[in-house]
Amino acid sequence: EHQDLLGKIVYTVHEYPWFNFHMLWSAIYASFVSIVAVLNIGSWLTFVMSWSCPQNLPCGCKRHRSPRKITICELASTACLIGIGLTATTLTETFVNSCSVIGINVSIFLSAFSFLCLSMGLVLLSRISIALWLRAGTARTRVVALEQRMSGGVVPRSPGLTSAPHAQFEIENATDTVDPRGISEAWSIRSSQCMLFLFISCLLIWMLYAGEAYRTYEAFEDELDGRWGFLQGNLRPAYGKPRTLMLAPVWVGEFGTNADNLWWDHLTRYLRERDIDWAYWSFNGQRTNNKSESYGIVKEDSKTTRQEWKLRALQKLLHHAEQRRGNEFDSAIAT
Repeated sequence: EHQDLLGKIVYTVHEYPWFNFHMLWSAIYASFVSIVAVLNIGSWLTFVMSWSCPQNLPCGCKRHRSPRKITICELASTACLIGIGLTATTLTETFVNSCSVIGINVSIFLSAFSFLCLSMGLVLLSRISIALWLRAGTARTRVVALEQRMSGGVVPRSPGLTSAPHAQFEIENATDTVDPRGISEAWSIRSSQCMLFLFISCLLIWMLYAGEAYRTYEAFEDELDGRWGFLQGNLRPAYGKPRTLMLAPVWVGEFGTNADNLWWDHLTRYLRERDIDWAYWSFNGQRTNNKSESYGIVKEDSKTTRQEWKLRALQKLLHHAEQRRGNEFDSAIAT
């Protein structure tokens, strides 16, 4: 856009873990996967316990009333919220890779909207799951009671039964009668359980796939290339990417962390492969008086190394830069 500034300006950027969309959402997906997995396992345990002990809930409390029924509106709302959340996350990836103020703002909005939809969807999913498994226990109670009555010689009363030989018998044993529709209800709920398990399984597979895809170096590289890496260019392309020339030099004026994680590995690799100059935040061990700086290279005494892995990684970057400049100097002498 500013051709007159080419070669006369150096762009500076800051990079921290919370700036990176892919790393952030890979962690969010990991949390959601844990929640859905625990929910699914807990629901199965609730079902097994209520099936084996039909007269009691897992907590041992007597069941005084049947659990609520699950409405079609609740099912549709849950599916829509989760679907909208996943779609918004996919759209966010499109906007976050653009070097524009509008793109960044839209990606922030979509990311927050996606997180809200997925959170609400998981809340509704947990309500449906718990209600369904508790209804399964209630239906099992009816089936067991029906079997006990039949094995004891008691004829269960069914709706609309008006046969004269059984009329007096039903009145005398009214307190021991059970609606045999519990059998059909149990089978219906079992089918719903299978559908719910299939839905949760598909959701888990999608979140696991998306989370792992967001953790790759290729996704990290694409995001930085879209935001500012294209200015630096790619003189040594990999993964089949085209060779691009430098539009303007980029200086990473600030980056840092206190954890040896995947973001740190990806960023140091990106700086090394793209030959980008940088400055680390920070060297000092105190942020202010009597307040520690966890990102610092040294501790509060300004002598002791805080984290050896960080110092080794930065030394490796410096050594790589020295080698690159030495090779460039030798090449200049040869020409």
